[in-house]
Amino acid sequence: LLERTQMSLTASLSNFAHAYLEEKTKEFGSNELGSAFRAELPALLISDAAISDSYKVYASCGQGQWAEVPWIAVLDNQVTSSTQNGYYVVYLFSSDMKRMYLSLAIGWTQFEEKFGIKDGRYEITEMVETLRGRLRSAAGFSLVPIDLNTTKTLGVGYQLGTVVSKEYLLGSLPTDA
Repeated sequence: LLERTQMSLTASLSNFAHAYLEEKTKEFGSNELGSAFRAELPALLISDAAISDSYKVYASCGQGQWAEVPWIAVLDNQVTSSTQNGYYVVYLFSSDMKRMYLSLAIGWTQFEEKFGIKDGRYEITEMVETLRGRLRSAAGFSLVPIDLNTTKTLGVGYQLGTVVSKEYLLGSLPTDA
């Protein structure tokens, strides 16, 4: 479905976003779009961005069922090995597939597990503010909270855990350059 050998990263992201909502109505387990998203998009990102082995790149559109907010993460192996902990760079897709955010984010799950949902939301917000205060520059990126068009706990956690972001409209992504 993504036809990696024929498409640029931008075209592959657009095609994924365009097909995702329809594919979500189908079975998750053996879905071609989900398999291509998890395998081909990270490989394409690694190749196009010349990402070294010091980083782990992987994508998720769900585990056992379709995700409300699919993502592609780039993890520095010296910082974290999971999107549940630490901080990392991530592409987050809005649930309506209209926007994608390139973000520096911190893992929500570590806050939910330690503090619960309500207190975890407060704690992650405090940590985001602390990290924003430590940035030397956010030039070209926004400090405004992102909108993933979600109300579910995990999606809200992604929103709250975004330190800085750049919003892209999926209908008009910039070129790969």
